[in-house]
Amino acid sequence: SQPESGLKSFNVDNSTVYKIPVVVHVIHNGEPVGQGSNISDTQILSQLEVLNKDFRKLNADSVDIPAEFKPLYSDIGFEFVMAKRNPSNEATTGITRTKGSQTSWSINDDAALKSEIYWPSEDYLNIWVAPLSGGFLGWAQFPQSDVLSGLEPPYNATTDGVVIAYSSFGSKAIDSNANVNTPFDLGRTTTHEVGHFFGLRHIWGDGGCGIDDYVADTPEAGTEYYGCPTLGASTTSCGSQDMFMNFMDYVDDNCMHLFSAGQKDRMVIVMENSPRRLSLTTSPALVPPNCEELAITQFITPQNGICNNQTTPVVELKNIGVCNINSTYLSLMVNNVLVEKKRFDIALAPNATTQLSFSTVALAEYGNLAFTASIDSINGNRPAESQTNSLTINSLHAESVTSLTEDFSSPNSKWTLKTNQAISAFELATSVQYQTGNQAAAFKYHQAGTGTDSYISPKLYVKDANQFLLFDYAYGYANANDQLRVLVSTDCGASFNDVLFSASGEALATATTPVTFYPGGPEDWGFKRINLSSYANQEVIFAFEGVSDGGNRILIDNIRVADMSFADVALQGITTPAISCSNSQEWQVKVLNKGNTTLASLTLNYTVGNKTETIAYNQLNLAPGELKELPLSLPLLSDTQTLTLAITNPDQNPANNQFSLTLVKELAPSPVPMRARLTQEVLPNNVGVATWEEPGNTGWEATSIGLKIEPEKQAAKGIKSYIVLPPLNMQNLTEASLHFDFSYAFDGTNQELLRVKASTDCGGTYQVLFEQGGDELATAFTSSGWVPTTSTDWKDIYVDVSKFTGLENVYIVVELTGAQGNNAYVRNIEMYAENIENPLDLPENNITIYPNPSVGDKVTISFNLNEVQPAELIVYNAQGAFIYRKKIDYALNQSVEINTTDLRNGMYFARVVGSGIDLARSFMVSR
Repeated sequence: SQPESGLKSFNVDNSTVYKIPVVVHVIHNGEPVGQGSNISDTQILSQLEVLNKDFRKLNADSVDIPAEFKPLYSDIGFEFVMAKRNPSNEATTGITRTKGSQTSWSINDDAALKSEIYWPSEDYLNIWVAPLSGGFLGWAQFPQSDVLSGLEPPYNATTDGVVIAYSSFGSKAIDSNANVNTPFDLGRTTTHEVGHFFGLRHIWGDGGCGIDDYVADTPEAGTEYYGCPTLGASTTSCGSQDMFMNFMDYVDDNCMHLFSAGQKDRMVIVMENSPRRLSLTTSPALVPPNCEELAITQFITPQNGICNNQTTPVVELKNIGVCNINSTYLSLMVNNVLVEKKRFDIALAPNATTQLSFSTVALAEYGNLAFTASIDSINGNRPAESQTNSLTINSLHAESVTSLTEDFSSPNSKWTLKTNQAISAFELATSVQYQTGNQAAAFKYHQAGTGTDSYISPKLYVKDANQFLLFDYAYGYANANDQLRVLVSTDCGASFNDVLFSASGEALATATTPVTFYPGGPEDWGFKRINLSSYANQEVIFAFEGVSDGGNRILIDNIRVADMSFADVALQGITTPAISCSNSQEWQVKVLNKGNTTLASLTLNYTVGNKTETIAYNQLNLAPGELKELPLSLPLLSDTQTLTLAITNPDQNPANNQFSLTLVKELAPSPVPMRARLTQEVLPNNVGVATWEEPGNTGWEATSIGLKIEPEKQAAKGIKSYIVLPPLNMQNLTEASLHFDFSYAFDGTNQELLRVKASTDCGGTYQVLFEQGGDELATAFTSSGWVPTTSTDWKDIYVDVSKFTGLENVYIVVELTGAQGNNAYVRNIEMYAENIENPLDLPENNITIYPNPSVGDKVTISFNLNEVQPAELIVYNAQGAFIYRKKIDYALNQSVEINTTDLRNGMYFARVVGSGIDLARSFMVSR
């Protein structure tokens, strides 16, 4: 396959050479150096020579490459260098020796083997050489890449590298004393595994003909090869000569000769785009220590948290050069502001350490303070450029507060953000809760990598055992286990060891969605109440921590610490859309006690139109944290109207005491089949529309093209708008289906979500029957205002609703959750009395018969009328004799099968006779 797009550019003939630092970890069984598994330095260096020859097109046995493959023989441009510095920046030969904790290692011991010794894989190509079991010569970990296919996990940094059996590591041709076994005695096992390390798959694609190794110029092969094959018919498969002499096959070492140009392409793409491969080329391990070189290894003080308003920074210095150090100048900066330059007279031998103190610093700022110490001179000389010349520590200096609330209505300088990512996924965003303009905090983990973000509070004194931490949260589960944790520190932020709350994935979810999650109202939010009695009479700092699994957005809001007297009762909503039903006038209003006092009673005002009523709920006994559903009876509505609910009990958070929503008018019951064309600028009587957004805004607008919605004009993302069908009577049916035309343009960013839901309890509960969103839902892709103009701009949405047959008063709702993206349209809603996945596109008042002439034992008569009506289907022969009659109480768009087994060959006629219609069609029976 060809290299995928979106990559850093390169040229196959590029003369760029990438230098790669190698560390060889010899894991032995206690033998002296040079014996058994404790292989010699000379054997190790012979392997490095083989790698450099094979990856630089310098291997002498290239003369044996067949003529047809010689033009593909490539210089990869990778040079391997034994590491010159260890992770502590000390001089090294690039070879470590460790007595293993077991005598042999299998591939199942991968993590255990590598935990014996590991150097950071962003700076070193780790090669572990050990006694292997299970017949393995070696294995390697693929690179992580978002731009190439065929690179399976794991991608763990601490296991990244190559494992080789000691008896296959090195070359007998270069080191005659090498402890290697034929036929794997020329170092090609390591060449092969390093190929995997840089993204190559086996030459036969690990599957044979038709299975891709993701390289264009390596011919497909039916299988792997062993030994030393002979070129010809026996090495031809998949219609071409096999390239068995490629380093990525399984032949003997002396029969491996080349990497191809396409393999170079793939490895260079990996080198330039995979983070832990690209960083190797700038590793400090490539440069030997200087004569005079210091490293700032750590801050002794401050650490992660600072309790006081002053601190005395102390750093540890290490001499990582090869000469004695007598003096140094250091600089100290706090949040990029120079605080002090100071000379230190020292007597520091190579590899020795010392601790140096700056002057005491008064701290006027709060929050996350970045302390940076830098080396300005060594023995009076300017130091060589090095990553070890400076060190930064981020330390939390939390401001003390007497009360704690955070509603995210504006940035709060008393709170601190920390992240382990290059760019934090934390943001303040409009997030619908009780109002469409509500602001909340969001961890943006949709389509994200792994990482952690923490929003950290100021320092609060918990005055007694009667205080509670309260907060709201929301999370849309999308098949990933993103996590929300609430942690507490009692040491000024130096550590957050206590976990007050932790939930992830489905356990955290307040909603489920296949697209980016935006809450659409209070019912999409959860609430948490945590007793703080364990921290009475202590100063604490809270950290709201999001841990990304690349799933969806996590939101937090309305954080506060409140005492036992705090009163707050919240309206959590009515299941939407709220429908006026002739068989039920009672809704369930959800109320949640978000305070710390038990609520004995509650008074609720509701307003519909110009009428306001008051309902008292006595003997309520709503405990702190408890959710209850309270009955609310309303009159039947002849028109769609706005309902406003308001709790009149006095409490300390009135913001969540009121909200409004649209009540859909009572719709006349309808039999199935039914139809709503929706191509007039007036909404038909058998369809209702509603939205949560604001009073008087229906969301959907009737146009000549279809019902139209413009999410871009909505007040916020997450707002749901509904098309409500009349209560459907399916008592006499055994199957049924819904179809409608849908058109939507995805703008590439904002993912609208379409759902079809059904209710059998007048909107009390809904079942989701269909959902699609974003690019999967789209019929077009554009960021400009979408208007469908051709038939290809529409698609058919099909939903099997047979599970509701035998019931009456079945409500079906088409719900669109907006993300402020592009326009969507709905037209031609059609309910069928059969489960038809692909209905005929038959004009109105038409009849068709198929197959015609009949070739089997049945024909199907399909008709499509302009409106529902009683009708009769009649079939008669050429002599006028009736052979079939069926009365259809609700005729619209049916198909009826007629058994023709007993019919003679000849012409027959079918008629559908209804109110003002008489449709006829002839058909032939011919066997």
